[in-house]
Amino acid sequence: RERKARASNNSIVPRSADIERRSTTRRMRDSLEAMGYDAEGAVRRARDDRRGREESRMGRSVERKRKRDASSAAAMEMEEEKEKKRVHSSKSRSMSRGRAASMTPDPKSKRALGLKDDAARMKSTKLGDKSVRKRSKMAKRGEGDRHVPDLKPKHLYSGKTGRGARDWR
Repeated sequence: RERKARASNNSIVPRSADIERRSTTRRMRDSLEAMGYDAEGAVRRARDDRRGREESRMGRSVERKRKRDASSAAAMEMEEEKEKKRVHSSKSRSMSRGRAASMTPDPKSKRALGLKDDAARMKSTKLGDKSVRKRSKMAKRGEGDRHVPDLKPKHLYSGKTGRGARDWR
């Protein structure tokens, strides 16, 4: 009770302001290396994610303008190349145009980056599968399969009078 009263008197410091609890890549690297993992891939991925978030903070019009400027510069380079060499084969027309901006890279390659070896990767996969197994079993049941228990079955209780219950006149 005393602890509860004391706790309400202190202000709660958010994690972003608390220096001791703030999560940094240095701290993450130290903890992963203490567990025996190679932390370079995880740190690199965390930094890449952060860069992606910072880019997404800018306004949509600024982002479009930058893409447009980059594409116009690339188009000018392409025109210069076309002037040098013109190819009119079906292969050149059907060449891929590159990945769309909305598509993301393969997550399987990212999954293994933070893990020490294949054994650790397999173990994490098995644990993930095990945690999903029960939920997927339940998901296979349809609405009609959900059983509502009959706590007072009618065939046992209808027409039967209990001990000492025949005093109605």
